[in-house]
Amino acid sequence: MRMIPDRPETKTKISYNDTFCMKTTITSLLLLLFGAATLTSCEECGEMKINEPTGEDVKWLVYEKDDIARFLTEEKDTITYVRSVATVQNVPGEGYSASDECVEQLDTQVINIIEDVEKKQPYLGTSILSKTDTLLVRVGVGKLGAWEINKDKPTHQSLEVNGKTYASVFEVKPGNNTASPQPTDVKRILFNKEQGFLSIEFHNGKKLERIDQ
Repeated sequence: MRMIPDRPETKTKISYNDTFCMKTTITSLLLLLFGAATLTSCEECGEMKINEPTGEDVKWLVYEKDDIARFLTEEKDTITYVRSVATVQNVPGEGYSASDECVEQLDTQVINIIEDVEKKQPYLGTSILSKTDTLLVRVGVGKLGAWEINKDKPTHQSLEVNGKTYASVFEVKPGNNTASPQPTDVKRILFNKEQGFLSIEFHNGKKLERIDQ
């Protein structure tokens, strides 16, 4: 289980691992979320391959710059979330590590964060990891964790949430792997590619349900 980073910064941050023997040139901006990079390896290293997300892959991040998402709590209070930060980082591909002198393959990880404007609720995150012929998609809740979904197999073809029916809904139940979950642990997440987080439920009875915009 990979964790969404500690409290995210409130600005877009583009970062690359600079321990490798290479130069980095930002060449484009894709959907205002991250820069595609062209990296030239040093003479003693071989040619480097970078696994970059496609435009279709980036849709799994859901939330774009200035997007707003509203949720209803168990007490019927309205909570407003805004997209606060997106980060992109190249990480060593399969078979390589950061300690290698030459890395011939890099995967690309992008993390997207939305935050409660009043900072009372946990921030929510979507992330993708572009690997060779594979895209890993995760959803996360604050410091509680991030969980992978099988993007090709939605749990529900359609499901009603807060009075509206959504298509291709993924259901994540992190507590199924914990013998004694804490009251504040996540009990269930409902998510789809088009609207993002539909519902987040906790073991203490608290919940957030999407309000259709």
